[in-house]
Amino acid sequence: MDAEPKQYVIERVRDALAHDPRVAERDVHVRVLGPRLYLQGSVTTPERRDAATTVAREVAADYQVVNELSVVGYTEPADEEHLA
Repeated sequence: MDAEPKQYVIERVRDALAHDPRVAERDVHVRVLGPRLYLQGSVTTPERRDAATTVAREVAADYQVVNELSVVGYTEPADEEHLA
């Protein structure tokens, strides 16, 4: 049996990262190089960063997941913006 094309693996992982409530991130970049699957970009919490690894492993179990995601904190604006 032929191996699944890497483009299919990348798309399945990206879709899972976007739709799984543990991660819910659309801007994670996924690359496949040989037996490794790389997650790159940024997420809003450390929990989402860790969950991204878990989700990627669940979807692409044949690959070694390398999580290179950075955490960029999200803060609410201090004041309301009033528009005239």
